[in-house]
Amino acid sequence: MSGRIPSQPPWQNGKTGGKRSHGGTRAGVPATSLALKQRQTLARSFLAATQLSAAGKPEEAPWLPGGGLSPLTPSAPPLTLGCRHVYLDMGLNIGSKLRVLYEPERERRWQKTFDEVFGPRKARGDVCAIGFEPNPNHTRHLMRAVAQYTGRGHRVHVFQAAVGVNDSKQLFFTDTARQSQRSSNEWGASMLMYKAVMAQPGYSQFVISIGLEQFLRRQFINVSTAAPRARVIAKMDVEGYEYTLLPAAWRAICQSIDVLQLERHDRFFSAQWQKKTSAWMHDEGRVAALDATLYEMKQDPNCITRVEDLGKME
Repeated sequence: MSGRIPSQPPWQNGKTGGKRSHGGTRAGVPATSLALKQRQTLARSFLAATQLSAAGKPEEAPWLPGGGLSPLTPSAPPLTLGCRHVYLDMGLNIGSKLRVLYEPERERRWQKTFDEVFGPRKARGDVCAIGFEPNPNHTRHLMRAVAQYTGRGHRVHVFQAAVGVNDSKQLFFTDTARQSQRSSNEWGASMLMYKAVMAQPGYSQFVISIGLEQFLRRQFINVSTAAPRARVIAKMDVEGYEYTLLPAAWRAICQSIDVLQLERHDRFFSAQWQKKTSAWMHDEGRVAALDATLYEMKQDPNCITRVEDLGKME
């Protein structure tokens, strides 16, 4: 789906609606109409809700980190110390992008941005990688990948956790319930219940969620070091949760991430998708809020982040 960055606020685009859009405008209704003002109100309400959550309101029961998550505690040294380049993967799935990063001779796709930010492919040895994947069905595969790449001298950290607004526990939904249905690597697993089937038993579980803003501040923004700032590429492919995550954490993203490869999932709110999946979820201002956030990022002169459309890259 498009990862566009609006050139002006979405409620000031001056367009006249044709068919019903994701945001809910109707055919023949001009941009200054009540319908578009309702979109603006929804977007502001959704942004306010995510900012309230980011200010410290827990999304679920708090968690006490331990075991494999202990490196993420505030008292632990930053994972990024000594890293000149960092790849951050939010929604790692089975780790395909780690292969793209560390085996460029085998994976020629997606190399342009890596080359631009990280330099020559033969120098990828100094790129540290941090990945988050909450789906426990991928853990064994990812641990094998970590062992493979650390055995070659790379610094790779993968956590069985989601990335969210706060450090918390959250419900995580899969789009398949039985092992026989998992041939697609469960690409549609999400913290957003965007399909009706996800409400059925066997499709959800609680997972650990790491607050993105706090994580970026601990690992990049508040790190005291004489070394130059690490250059960072981040992938955000969280199957619809970007509508909550990006509006809540965009300021920290703007301070720490050079390139954000974002995959949008506007299709989840289209009439065609809802008919196909029997989904009950509607836009409720999500798409407009994300558009408004991307606009703010583009207009902020202190924002170092360039946003790339991951959907087009794939």
